[in-house]
Amino acid sequence: MNVINLKIKAQIGASCSNRAICTRTANTVVTSGNYLFGTANTHGAIISMWESIGKVLHTMIGLSNYGIYCALGKMYCEDNGDGGSGNQPRYGLLCQYAGTIGKYGTQPQGSIANEATAKGGVIRS
Repeated sequence: MNVINLKIKAQIGASCSNRAICTRTANTVVTSGNYLFGTANTHGAIISMWESIGKVLHTMIGLSNYGIYCALGKMYCEDNGDGGSGNQPRYGLLCQYAGTIGKYGTQPQGSIANEATAKGGVIRS
C-alpha cells in the first residue's frame, strides 16, 4: 500500500485505536509526502504500524500523543517533521513490543520527548 500526498487535519475517530494511518499487515506500507495532523483531542498515534513493515518519508506529523508508533514490526523513517512549536506530538517516535524503528534525517520532535521505547522496542540511527 502506498499513501502519497495526503492531507488530514481532523479529529481521529475510534477506528484503529485513534490513528490516522494504521496498518496490521504482512505487506510493506509506504507513506510519503503527507501532512497528517490530529487535534488537541487525538490520544493515539498519527501513524501506527503493528506487526508490519513500513516506511514513513517526508511527512509532516503533529497534534497527537505519538507521531510515529511501531509495535512488533519494522519501520524506516526519513526526513519527517512536526509543524513547529505548538503543533508537535507529545512524543515524536515511540517503539514498543520488540519493534524496530530505523531513522535518518529529521524526525518529529515531541513536546515531552523526541523518542521513547518500551517493552523491548528499539530506535536506531
